[in-house]
Amino acid sequence: MDEHTPIDVPIRLEEWDHHNYINEVDTIVIDARPILDAADYDHLPAPDDWDADFIAEEAQRLGLLKPWDGPFTVELPECGEYPAYLEWRGTHRVVEGARERFRALAKDEILSRIERTQAELDRLVAEYKESKTMTIDELIKQLKALPKDVRRHPLMDGKPVVGYRLAPLDRIHVEKVLVSDDGFCGMTDPELTDAENVAEARDRCGMSARIERRALAFFD
Repeated sequence: MDEHTPIDVPIRLEEWDHHNYINEVDTIVIDARPILDAADYDHLPAPDDWDADFIAEEAQRLGLLKPWDGPFTVELPECGEYPAYLEWRGTHRVVEGARERFRALAKDEILSRIERTQAELDRLVAEYKESKTMTIDELIKQLKALPKDVRRHPLMDGKPVVGYRLAPLDRIHVEKVLVSDDGFCGMTDPELTDAENVAEARDRCGMSARIERRALAFFD
C-alpha cells in the first residue's frame, strides 16, 4: 500500500418498491482514495462499518458517482484494499495535499455541471427556435388534403382510447393579443389601448411585445 493505490469501494444504489422493500438498482465501484485521504484519520470508519454514507455523498460532489436521491449502501466491508489502507493511514495520519486535491476535484465537477447545464439549455433554446407553430392556412391545407370519407367523421385524439374524440369546437373568433419577441402570446386588457397594453407589458414584465390579431378557438 502506498499513496497511489486505488481504494475501490462498491456502492449499491437502491430504490423502494410499492411494498416498501428496498431493491438494488445498480452497483457502482468508485476509487474512494481522494475522499479517504482528505478525511481526518480519527473519523475514518472501521473495515467492517456498513454506515460509511459520507463516501457516497462526497463521491457525488466529486463526480465519482452519479447524483442519486434514493437509498444506497456503501459496501466498505467488501473493499479488499481498505484494511491495508487503514493501516497505512496509521503512519500517515495527514496526507499531504489531499484536501487541496479534494477541493480541486470538487471545483472541476461544479464547472463541469455548469457546462452540461448550459449545453442542455442551449439545446432546448435551439429546439424551441426551430419549432414551428402551425398557421391557420397550413391547418386548412392539411384538412382539405384528407380523403372525403375521413372528413365526414369526428377528429380523433392523436393517442385515442376506444371511442375517445376531441371536444367539439364551440366557436372561433378573432381577438387582439400581445405577442412577445419569443412568440409567446397573452391576452390584452380590453380597457387599455394597444399602446397602453404594450407599455404595460414592458413596464410590468420587462417584455418587448406587439399587438397582433389572432384566431382563438373555444372548446366545450
